[in-house]
Amino acid sequence: MKSHAAKSNLRALRLAVLSALAVCGMAVTMNVQAANSVSTNATATVLTPIAITKQSDLIFGRFSAGASGGTVILDNVGGRTKSSTVILASGITPAAAAFTVTGEVDATYTISLPATVTITGAGPDMVVSALTPSIALSAGLLTLGTQSFTFGGTLTSADGATQTAGAYTGAFNVSVDYN
Repeated sequence: MKSHAAKSNLRALRLAVLSALAVCGMAVTMNVQAANSVSTNATATVLTPIAITKQSDLIFGRFSAGASGGTVILDNVGGRTKSSTVILASGITPAAAAFTVTGEVDATYTISLPATVTITGAGPDMVVSALTPSIALSAGLLTLGTQSFTFGGTLTSADGATQTAGAYTGAFNVSVDYN
């Protein structure tokens, strides 16, 4: 038989072990709660504003619609051809539209052009279509913060008998935006 003192010591030891386990459990619980909180940062990066500057207008030059009209095709470097009965003339040098884009160094951007442009003047309206840029519309790259591009298009003239002689013009927007 164990003595009363031995039993008392055993009980005290058990109580000490249970107390130690309880304290460890609270420490684990406190550590778990502390791990549920973490600090984070809010960040933002402001880019240099993107800008576009016109260097030259889209100029189809002088022509006659001929007997049945047709098209004047201006490529993106200013070369000009025709179709149907159109007769190309000298006197005004054709030019592709030219632009310079500036902004954040090495940023990419997209060019937005209209599908068609109506130009008006003394007679029936004419339509400019197939605007063809020198770079892909979604592939602009601001190497060193700048890039230039040009574009041409196709001008369709009405029937030669109804296309009145005179100057024709039409304004349209060319825009750029960061990708």
